[in-house]
Formats: sequence, structure tokens, C-alpha cells
Amino acid sequence: MFSGVIPTTYLNGTLNVVQFPAWFGFMQQEKSTDRHLIELETHCSLKTMTIDRKEFNLDYLPVLNFLLNHYLHKKNIKTCLELMNNYYLNSDDLQLIFSMTSYRKLNLHNNELDTKIKTLLRKSLEKQHHRTPFKQININNIKPGLVGAREDDDDYNMTISDDDNK
Repeated sequence: MFSGVIPTTYLNGTLNVVQFPAWFGFMQQEKSTDRHLIELETHCSLKTMTIDRKEFNLDYLPVLNFLLNHYLHKKNIKTCLELMNNYYLNSDDLQLIFSMTSYRKLNLHNNELDTKIKTLLRKSLEKQHHRTPFKQININNIKPGLVGAREDDDDYNMTISDDDNK
């Protein structure tokens, strides 16, 4: 059939069909990137509530990457921490931003930071109270068999006090 349309001398090599291992690896990487993007977007959307994932990826991530890199390369840790606190970012989110916005194929990744700066940033993040977009629970304080709000929980006490006022 091919020789009727194109002579066989022009047809050599393999046809461009989907190679399953390469396709599977690409889809796995895309899903992983999408999952990380959802995580970053939910952390930052507490501050900016009207963005969706595409806008965040195209508009916010490059700017956040530039600002964080700029502050860290200038060794301005305090301003970097303020920016991270304003957008509820933690150190894992910082690494995700750097990895998601590095364009290795185009040789545009300037995200290699000095290890001294990274350790200084991590230590300063550990020292200060870093806001999180979720409630952190100490698992050691949970008693087995209890479900729902506990009496030592602040939210539980607020609901009890609200009911008492009626």
C-alpha cells in the first residue's frame, strides 16, 4: 500500500508510532508535575483566591522563581522568608518551585544555590513560626478510640462556649 503512494526508496526506518515505555514515562512525569502544581496552588491560593492552575503555572511560578532566586543569590534571607510567609510556602514548596521552573533543555536553569545559603534558609525557617495552610496535629497526643473533636481542642472549646451562651 505504501509503495503505491510513496516509493519504497523514500520509506526507510520505523514509523512514528507511540512507544509505550516512553509514553508511560512522559505521562507519569506529567501527572507528578500536575500533582505538585496542585499542591503549590492550594498553598498559595489562601492568599490569592481567584487563580486557577493554568494561571498559577504561567503567571505566578516564574515570578516567584525569579524573586526567590534573586533574594537568595543576594543573600537576602529575611525578604525571602517574608515572601514565603506571605504565600504560605515551606522549604519543600521552594524546592518544587525551583524544579518546576527550571528549563534544562534550554539551559536556562540558574537555580543552583550555595549550600550555605540553603542551610541558612532552612535553619531560619525552623527558628521562626512558619504559617501553614493546614492544621498541624501532634500524633502522639491523639488517644485511640476518639473520633471527632476532643475536649482539649480549641475548636471544641469554642463550640461548647458558643452553645453555652444561648
